[in-house]
Amino acid sequence: MTGYVCDAGLRDSLNAAQCNYWDVYWAEVLGWVGVSREAFSLDDLQAGGPAFGADALIVGAQSGAALDDAARARLRDWVRGGGMLVGCVCEGLDDVFGIEAAGTVDPPADDFTVAAYAELRAHPLTREL
Repeated sequence: MTGYVCDAGLRDSLNAAQCNYWDVYWAEVLGWVGVSREAFSLDDLQAGGPAFGADALIVGAQSGAALDDAARARLRDWVRGGGMLVGCVCEGLDDVFGIEAAGTVDPPADDFTVAAYAELRAHPLTREL
């Protein structure tokens, strides 16, 4: 089973501020490709709950930014123990993903503009990409 973080409280607070909560779309995207999925709240991660029983876990930018240090540490341990973590601009988890910053790009004016670029360097995981 694939888990994803989708927190109702965070969604409500972002929506109240007239902001989109992008992490809610994981259910739809995973459904399109036929992936069995379950939503987990920030409390699930912060308490070390059932999210850590998932085969894979997806954490989006907004949910990732809301994680406390204890939840980040639990995610690090879970990955080191064999868990598969998929993240989208998860601040504070670069070491878990093996990310080394090489520079920055000024953010765009709105949420709907492409603002990320990636370079796949030589590595066994990227050998055929």
